[in-house]
Formats: sequence, C-alpha cells, structure tokens
Amino acid sequence: MSVGARGSSVGFKPRGYEAILSLQLGPDPGDDELLAFAASEGMVVLTLDRGFAKGVFTRGLASAAIVFLPDSRQEVQFALLEEILTKHGAALETGQWVIAAPGKIRVRK
Repeated sequence: MSVGARGSSVGFKPRGYEAILSLQLGPDPGDDELLAFAASEGMVVLTLDRGFAKGVFTRGLASAAIVFLPDSRQEVQFALLEEILTKHGAALETGQWVIAAPGKIRVRK
C-alpha cells in the first residue's frame, strides 16, 4: 500500500511503504489535485492537518482514502499507521477514512 504524505517521508520506506510528499506534485497542488492523484495511483492520503481533513470532508471532496493522525508525535504516528494498515487496510482500499489517536481509531465512509 502506498501513502501520500505532506510532511517528511523519512521512515516510510524502511517499513515497506511508498511515500510521496504533496510538494512533489508542485508548490501547492491544492486539495482537489492531491486527492485526485492519490485516487488515480491507489494511494492513501496521510494528513496531520485538521483544516485539510475538515475541508475535504465538509466539501465532499473525498475521492481517495484518507488517514488523519491529529496531535501525535512521529513515533506514535508510525505505530498508529501500522495498526491502521493491519486492522483497517481493507477499509482504506475502498476509499474510507480513518481518524486515529492513541487508543482510538474510527473508520468513516
């Protein structure tokens, strides 16, 4: 499974994931283009940005699976991501959202 990330891609490849930073698509590709790219490539969008997640959801732009990891340190993020991919990978493959925090993971359509 591939993961599209906005921040650093360090740490994904050693864990067996492909990671593409949104900046690789241009200086500011915009939410629509980022989601369209992720959907066309079968990637999951990983975001820490509450505004991005809220905007995508409220505007009905969700065309790709999204993992939202608010307010967590990088080592916690990787642990959560491993748990999400293990337990909810099938949901992500169908384009669902996963919102995660330590001790709490929610899946939304």
